[in-house]
Amino acid sequence: MKVFKRLFAIAISAVVAATVALLPVQASNAGAPTQQNVGLSYEEPKPLDATQVQPRDGNIPGLGSEWDLRSKGTYSFSGSSSYGNSLYSSYWIKGATLYRIQVKNQGSFTLRVRFKNYVSTFASTYVPAGQTVTFYASMPNADKGAYLLFEESGSYSVSGTVSKA
Repeated sequence: MKVFKRLFAIAISAVVAATVALLPVQASNAGAPTQQNVGLSYEEPKPLDATQVQPRDGNIPGLGSEWDLRSKGTYSFSGSSSYGNSLYSSYWIKGATLYRIQVKNQGSFTLRVRFKNYVSTFASTYVPAGQTVTFYASMPNADKGAYLLFEESGSYSVSGTVSKA
């Protein structure tokens, strides 16, 4: 009887070990930020209205969120990205015809920053590693939005603000 119990325990242990070994391993997100992103996203903002994008199939994606500087004040952001993933502002930013954009690059490489919509780029600049740069963007209409796009080939951290000039 002792031999049977021992063989049974060994068999159960082998089954459990085989089952655990075959369980899928959850992959980590290689582009996951090293800190929580505030006001920044890995996804481009969705359109504010159907006139901004006309997909060929006629289906309009969900409408995006906006940050109106006239009612909400200065837009602040901070975050990081790994492996060259782009970051975008979490909102369409509107409410001015002249914007003051301040960006601090806490990374090790030069960062490209653009203030744009789907059709036009209103301002673009490069921010050297460890530097803070202030630049301005002019838009023809305070009621139309634009968003920030951050691009770098490696890992980076960024922070800053967008306000009315």
